[in-house]
Amino acid sequence: MSTLLDRVGVSWRSSLRDVLLIVVSILIAFGLDAWWDGRVARGEERSVLVAVREDFRAARLELDSVLARNERDVTTITALLSMNLSRSEQLSPDSAATLLAPAVFGGLTFDPSMGAVQALLSGGLLNQIQNNELAAALAAWPGAIDEIQEDQGFLIETWKDLRDWAARRGLLTSVLPYLRGLEPSASDLSAGEILRELVADDEGRQLLAAQTISLIGLLDELRDVDARLDDLLSLLDEELPAD
Repeated sequence: MSTLLDRVGVSWRSSLRDVLLIVVSILIAFGLDAWWDGRVARGEERSVLVAVREDFRAARLELDSVLARNERDVTTITALLSMNLSRSEQLSPDSAATLLAPAVFGGLTFDPSMGAVQALLSGGLLNQIQNNELAAALAAWPGAIDEIQEDQGFLIETWKDLRDWAARRGLLTSVLPYLRGLEPSASDLSAGEILRELVADDEGRQLLAAQTISLIGLLDELRDVDARLDDLLSLLDEELPAD
């Protein structure tokens, strides 16, 4: 009788041990799967953030150029509007071309590449980013760019209006040789005559003033985008310190 009980006890303990081994094996397998999934997710996150950072680094260079050009154009157009017309003939062709360029060609707009950010947002990869501050900043970036599009569109329209006005007055073909560094033909207006025509005409002055106002408004918005971009790059550099 005791032998049978001993066998039953041994069998029960053996079964319990087997069950525990199975449970432990399953838990280890789940743990390994979770660990591996975490590594994969982290690797995907890093790959996405590397691509995003490259886009933002390119945007940094573009924005620096746009800000510098538009700030210079505001200064130039302001000087043009306040110019003493009686002295316009004394300007060299190079100086005249510097003053005329913003009026004819306009400034620059900021149109950064959004491919990596859009892929991140549309692909649901934003949830993989563990840094909540970075995730929120990335989610807000497209909206920040959208906010400046209306002002950029208005600025482009003022440039078109100014060029159309110059074309109607026959100034555009006279301006181009100066801007291209070429000698104007005998039939072209002199630099001083072009400047006088542009500044003395009420419609021309109004268009120049509108261009300046729109540039100043856009610059304010671009400086806000500039600060956002700095924050984003700092957050990305913290997430990717090895690069």
